[in-house]
Amino acid sequence: MEDKPLNPDVIECPECKRVDNETEKTQKASGQLDRRIRPTVLLSDDYAVLSTENHEFYYGYEETENLEWCFTTTINEEKIKVPFSKLKVKDEFACAENLLIGIGWVLTKYKLIQP
Repeated sequence: MEDKPLNPDVIECPECKRVDNETEKTQKASGQLDRRIRPTVLLSDDYAVLSTENHEFYYGYEETENLEWCFTTTINEEKIKVPFSKLKVKDEFACAENLLIGIGWVLTKYKLIQP
C-alpha cells in the first residue's frame, strides 16, 4: 500500500462531508462551521482535554484517586478512570503526554462502537 501525501488544503472526516479551507473560512465567519470536523484540545499546566462529538478524554487534577491525578473517559457507556501510577508514565504533571498515553491505552483495550 502506497503512502499518500497529506493535502493541507482539504480537511477529511469519514463521518462528515469533504470541506475545503475556503468553505471552512466562510462557515467559520458565519458561525456555521460543523463542530464535528474540529475536535477541541485544551491544554493547561494542570489538565489536558480532547473533546470530539462522541468522546471526551481528560487527564488532570479534577479527577483523582488516592490523591493521584487520573485519566478519565467514557467508552461504550462505561466510565474509565486510570490513576497516574497505572498509566506507566514518568511525570504526573506532563498532562498532554499523559492524556495521549491514556487515549492510547483506551484504543488498545477497547473496541469503539459507532454511536
